[in-house]
Amino acid sequence: MSTMQLKELFLDGAQLNWKLIDAIEEFKRLKEVPQSKQWHKEGNVYNHTKLVVNEMDGQMDILGIDFDSDYYRLMIGAALCHDLGKYGTTYFSEEVGDYKCKNHGAESEKITRELFKDEESAILELLCSMVRWHMDLHHVLNVDNPELKIKKLIAKCSAPIDDMIILNYCDSKGSINDNSEDDIVNRINAINQYILNIKK
Repeated sequence: MSTMQLKELFLDGAQLNWKLIDAIEEFKRLKEVPQSKQWHKEGNVYNHTKLVVNEMDGQMDILGIDFDSDYYRLMIGAALCHDLGKYGTTYFSEEVGDYKCKNHGAESEKITRELFKDEESAILELLCSMVRWHMDLHHVLNVDNPELKIKKLIAKCSAPIDDMIILNYCDSKGSINDNSEDDIVNRINAINQYILNIKK
């Protein structure tokens, strides 16, 4: 496994160097990993990753983020790396008749930390934290106490909760399933309301 900094993945400007990314084994092998037929009808993990990255680029544009900034590279990096661990954790569950990938966030963090260990330490910690905890907001509204779960996420994740919301939105938008745009927006709005209550 070679090591690098996030900036090495970009061509001049904001464009990711997908030719380089395709040559990195940790990303290339995601093309071999199938996805849940319920949540990820886009096919393999690589296809999903590209969609999430495109969504993140769009969000950064809407927010007016400079593409040459550390923040831009961090957020694109989180989108790019969030599912790296699905390669080692995905399996077909006969019980549910679908693919599952338990604890892929933790495995994704391990791979990300090793792959980008040349990165500036503060950025690397934010990146790894976003990757590690990216699943926590997906089903937070289905638990008995969503506010408590969000509080726990804020306590354990070094990245700002607002950045986790952006990643969650892009991850959801980059997933082809039966959820509509309204479903995603309504869920994000509900989560944001809990966060507003926590911040009071």
